[in-house]
Amino acid sequence: MRDVQGRQQPEILYGRRKMTAWLSRGEFAGVSKHTVDRLMRLEGMNGLVRGRKPRST
Repeated sequence: MRDVQGRQQPEILYGRRKMTAWLSRGEFAGVSKHTVDRLMRLEGMNGLVRGRKPRST
């Protein structure tokens, strides 16, 4: 999805948590995180996956 200037719309860059919050602010207030996961997977949308820093003792 691109806007008028050819840039990607922010929703395409959202992960599940941000997408769920974005939908809740709109007209889909009761949407489940599992539903968002499934729909994003069907649309081929991936959130940014960051690596975790190693935690030592």
